[in-house]
Amino acid sequence: MPRLTDLLIKSDPVFKYRLSDCWIKRHLIAPEVVGISICLKKLDNALLDRNLIHVLPSYFNNLTHKRKLTLLGGRLCAESLLLDSECSGDTISYLEGKPPIWPRGIKGSITHTDDVAHCIVTNSNSIKSLGVDIEYVNPVNTQKIITYCLTQTEIDKWLNDQPWTIDAIATLIFSAKESGFKALYPSILRFIDFKEFQTSMICFETNSLVLSPVHRNQDFSQSIKIKFSIEHKAPHTLGSLITTSALLQ
Repeated sequence: MPRLTDLLIKSDPVFKYRLSDCWIKRHLIAPEVVGISICLKKLDNALLDRNLIHVLPSYFNNLTHKRKLTLLGGRLCAESLLLDSECSGDTISYLEGKPPIWPRGIKGSITHTDDVAHCIVTNSNSIKSLGVDIEYVNPVNTQKIITYCLTQTEIDKWLNDQPWTIDAIATLIFSAKESGFKALYPSILRFIDFKEFQTSMICFETNSLVLSPVHRNQDFSQSIKIKFSIEHKAPHTLGSLITTSALLQ
């Protein structure tokens, strides 16, 4: 499958220079794990109203332009990181309704908000899978997160007397489960309910969190370690942005 970046540049050579202004940052998540983000508003402007129907896979055709843009942004992030790996000529592929399929030897994860797409990848043999998630801290969503995503133990333990607001803590736990479950999916291949895991530890000094299974079984025998960060009034976004990542070894 051809790289989307190459398809876009082939039909519009100047797109390469407009795209260079869309990247937000490139950074190490952990040893041998690198990440990059792209501003979707700038990407939309760089596309110059191009019809994405000729670029994205056919089963994306019925999606809204906004959804197509987020998928394109995530895939461009992945291709940028793969370009620096041993799979520089490869790209990711998709099956409808399934997570992205990465080149052999590569583990990756993609996430996005309305404004930003973000990807992390690794070719380390010591990492089995990984997951990443980014979320705005939006008070409008807090009660829904508490109701549907947090166990009673988490509510009692973590929503009071913490250095972060209740809105931020609830969003952090939600995001941690999103990234943790993405990392778990390749090994169990099934949907995971938010209340099958709960937060057993949060350390704000080391920006780390641990998710533990409520009931240990053949699918869930170990806890998941999460790294997190928060950006207040993050660039290119509407407000505070939480990023979480999970690495399973």
